[in-house]
Amino acid sequence: MNSVTINKTSFRGLSPFGGTGAIHSRQAINKTYMKSLLKITLITVLILTVSCQREKLSTQSVVDTEPAQQAYTDLDKWIETNITLPYGIAVEYRWDKNTAPKGTYTYPPEVSKVKPVLEAIKYLWLELYSEPSLGGANFWKGKAPLKIYLYGGKNIDGNGQELINSSAVGREFHLYNINNFDPRDKNKVYVLMRIVHHQFARLLGDELYPYDRQAFLNISQKDYRASSNKQLYGFPNDDTALYALQYYPKKRDLNNCNRALPFQYFASLTQCQNAHTQAGIDEECYYCNFTQSTPNHYGFITFQAMLSAENDFAEMISVPLTNLNTQIEIAKNIAKTPVDSTDEEVQRAALSYNNLLKKEAFIADYFNKKVGFSLKRLQLLSLQRLNRFNNR
Repeated sequence: MNSVTINKTSFRGLSPFGGTGAIHSRQAINKTYMKSLLKITLITVLILTVSCQREKLSTQSVVDTEPAQQAYTDLDKWIETNITLPYGIAVEYRWDKNTAPKGTYTYPPEVSKVKPVLEAIKYLWLELYSEPSLGGANFWKGKAPLKIYLYGGKNIDGNGQELINSSAVGREFHLYNINNFDPRDKNKVYVLMRIVHHQFARLLGDELYPYDRQAFLNISQKDYRASSNKQLYGFPNDDTALYALQYYPKKRDLNNCNRALPFQYFASLTQCQNAHTQAGIDEECYYCNFTQSTPNHYGFITFQAMLSAENDFAEMISVPLTNLNTQIEIAKNIAKTPVDSTDEEVQRAALSYNNLLKKEAFIADYFNKKVGFSLKRLQLLSLQRLNRFNNR
């Protein structure tokens, strides 16, 4: 019988417990397992990618939750055609809480009031500066971008005080009390244009044609009042009186005095007293010592001018564009008239009058040399347009 020799090592690879054979077997299994896992992962990713591509994406942004853009209306088209394209001025009348100057409380205007306001602004301001004998057709080129914000209510601060003009400066115009505007009311047109001309005068001096601020400041530097509190400095409550160059009869006792004269100009103390006497108004119900209670007494053209050199500069432009020279002369006469015969008062009156004359000369020189045309010519054409607008 033939003998068979068996090599024991030939069985080691079959033993699950034995030596190097077991190690090699486990390594082979692990490699196979990892390859299979990788294939499964790749297939899964591919399926998910295809599924995502087939799914329609939402148009709703997860970041931008602002409301959709407002519809383009006939009013928007009119604004674009008549204001934005020819003059480079954008108009914002829809409500945006982020555009109102801080510290003011207001609301959007009635849509029906927007176009009448803009028509007045266009005729009495934009077209004025484009007159051939003034800035010409190219005056507004290079002055954009400008933006006008319209608000329905008055410009009221946190203390309930109505602010005379917007505190915003630069290339933004903020116009208030739009809902109260009536193009047939001369007083409301007057107030609107006093504000518009004031704000544009600020822009002229601050950015478009800078003036020598220090030289202008030196004229009345000691007399500016750093406050917008109208009551503190005798500001009248009526809008028209606030902007107009006219004496405002003020009742002493509202409980006992029920009558007052309508707005009118008084050239002297005697004229004021006689007018009230003829109207049968008791002297206890009014006072005529207005040289002490008006800005003219301190060398300013209006109450607004008393607040700062910037406001003073703007008022010295805005006032002539909306008032006759005879009205301005009344203010200057008040400035130069002493309240009494004391040396101190006589010196005060002379200084106030001279300060007004200096500021007039400064503005006239500024327009001739910086802006490029005469303020007198601008005033004449402005008043002509204002008269035509009010008598349509």
